[in-house]
Amino acid sequence: PDPRVPHVPPARFASRLVLPVPVPNTDQILFGARRLATELAGFLTGRGAGATQLLFLLEHEAPPVTRIVLELSMPNRDAAHFMVLLRERLARLELPGPVEAFSLHCTQTMQLAPRNFSLFATRETATEHRAELVERLRARLGRQAVQGLVLVPEHRPELAFREAEPGSAAPVPCDALRPLWLLAAPRPIAAGGLEFLAGPERIESGWWDGNDVRRDYYVAAQQDGSRVWVYCHRDGTGEPERWFVHGLFG
Repeated sequence: PDPRVPHVPPARFASRLVLPVPVPNTDQILFGARRLATELAGFLTGRGAGATQLLFLLEHEAPPVTRIVLELSMPNRDAAHFMVLLRERLARLELPGPVEAFSLHCTQTMQLAPRNFSLFATRETATEHRAELVERLRARLGRQAVQGLVLVPEHRPELAFREAEPGSAAPVPCDALRPLWLLAAPRPIAAGGLEFLAGPERIESGWWDGNDVRRDYYVAAQQDGSRVWVYCHRDGTGEPERWFVHGLFG
């Protein structure tokens, strides 16, 4: 037998639909796009693959062409899911003019591993549902508006996390009590109306980069019953200075 591995070209899909008359709104575009999405789903199913990125082009009487890029967190070949993402993007789109034709392209695919279907929900199914939710939110709000968070080894709370791809970071156990909502910048607060529930937790860090902090954090309750994460900055004598609220508990 020939020892050389045969070249298998990547799966590429492109389908174009010319409209009988130019259409000025997206509802009529969605009706025709459903046919292209069904064709793509059959194309991917026959190759055991899933799409990771789609390109939808809207052609107008005068250039330029309107480009809509749909990015998927996981390989997918569900035509209904493609239409949900496209509907969200078209709802935010202001057409520069009537659409005469449109096309759907898929140039990035990945092989899908065989799977066993079950009557009960599995971890794999839950992961797929989370990925589809993220994709739908990004299609509606924009990619930068939907991000995950990952912890980094840093004691200062405002520097202890960074943005990451949703679902890419494993949960990290933390014994300290932390608020879910951290303010963009600490706000001054009067300590007289606070009831301290837990603390202090001392954080001293940042001497090496010029942003030295020396704080004592407390979990406190305000007069309206809400819980806040507050701290006081202490000088070398240990006397408290101004108090700040840094986070809010749900």
